[in-house]
Amino acid sequence: MKKYKWILLIVNLLVLLVYFNWSVFQKEAIGKEGKLLFLELIQSNGKSLMQGDYMRLQYKVQDSLKKALWPAHGMVIVQVDTNSIIQTVRLQDNTIPTKETEYAIEFNRTKFQLSIGAEAFFIQEGYHKKYEAAKYAGIRVDEKGHSLLIGLYNEQLKLIQ
Repeated sequence: MKKYKWILLIVNLLVLLVYFNWSVFQKEAIGKEGKLLFLELIQSNGKSLMQGDYMRLQYKVQDSLKKALWPAHGMVIVQVDTNSIIQTVRLQDNTIPTKETEYAIEFNRTKFQLSIGAEAFFIQEGYHKKYEAAKYAGIRVDEKGHSLLIGLYNEQLKLIQ
């Protein structure tokens, strides 16, 4: 019996490691190959005793969706301008945009808000002032609608580092 217990433990550990590495690989692929889009921010800052400085990210496009009836999850179809800044949005249940300038971003609904990407950006201690100039969040989106926060950008769309 003990022999099977160890075999089962090792198999479970291997499955967990494969799954973890696969998810890291997918995020790296989005970061390299995804389309860079910019979400305009409505800033709100925070500080947590356990986590340190962070910026709670709220996006302007979320305001345009406040009156929509949200399903538990789906796609937000966004249209971008010539600078890849997201301008208009609508909800849809599939990933097929209707125009060439539209992209699909996966969303999830929490109890009180619509989550379309990272909701917090953690800041290294002492660098909080630098990120006050942030006007946009840069995300990369793949063809399946998965998104990855790349960083915060200023008004001239320059990455804040």
